Amino acid sequence: MRGYFDSTVRIVCFSPQTENTTQVIPFEVSLNGVDWTETGFTFRYFEEPTLSYSFPDMGPVQGGTEVFIVGANFPNITNTGMDQDFNCRFTPMTLQMEPKIMPAFYKNSTHIMCPTPGGWSQGDKMHLQITFNGVDYDDKNFEFTEYNIHKAFPRSGPSNGLGGPILIQGEGFKQDEKTRPLCSLNRTVYEPIAVKWNEIQCPMPRAQSGDDFWGTVEFAVSANGHDWHEFDGGFQYYEQIIVSDIFPKTGPSQGIGIVNFYGKNFRKDSPLLELGCRIGKSIGQAVYVSKTQMRCVVEDIETVAEGERLPA
Repeated sequence: MRGYFDSTVRIVCFSPQTENTTQVIPFEVSLNGVDWTETGFTFRYFEEPTLSYSFPDMGPVQGGTEVFIVGANFPNITNTGMDQDFNCRFTPMTLQMEPKIMPAFYKNSTHIMCPTPGGWSQGDKMHLQITFNGVDYDDKNFEFTEYNIHKAFPRSGPSNGLGGPILIQGEGFKQDEKTRPLCSLNRTVYEPIAVKWNEIQCPMPRAQSGDDFWGTVEFAVSANGHDWHEFDGGFQYYEQIIVSDIFPKTGPSQGIGIVNFYGKNFRKDSPLLELGCRIGKSIGQAVYVSKTQMRCVVEDIETVAEGERLPA
């Protein structure tokens, strides 16, 4: 075949068609068509594979998820000298980061495995492509989502189950026919309330040990229904507080507001408890005084018309 000059250090040659996929063919070049090199380089043909689908379609940004490509006619080039060019490429769709190349592994003529890379700054959708020669990547447009779990809030709630949802914050979350996020409290699995790209809402069920239970239980979430992310310290249940009175019940419409709450079941003896208070829509800092008293400090209480009241 005729070669083409590209630079003083590279010649480009196009391989001819052939049905010979069993032999290793010597490859040499010539500048005059008569005198050929004796490099010992070889070239090997393989039957063009068929790519059908990939699974699973998401995993954590830390990497290590085994993704399988299913198809037909996959060549076994393991230990042939060509396996260093048998790779998977993960290209972010949104992140301004370079694609990452990972080695591919032949399983059989219908299955290839690619481990996912880590080191992404946040979750994103990826294009997943395969090459058998280090140059020609497929154009099947397989998609893989790298998800990232940042935090869960709140990490504590009332044992009677009357708290709000537990919010799992991050990126790369989804829920469809293939992907089923799950929540786990006290080793019991629950369906999420809602799923968005950057949030999973987990239910806060009643404590299995009763409404007066005080203690922590294991807490975990799975964004893909397979890989579980366990939160250190678990989830803290507490007996719901009871507020019997507040003082004062009136105050100036501007400036710092200090309101004392009186009742029972107040406590602060867990690192997962985050004390807070609210006057109207204004969020303040709650300060523990005793089991029967909490002090609420609000920097800027919202203003209302004279005679109107705000919930506390």
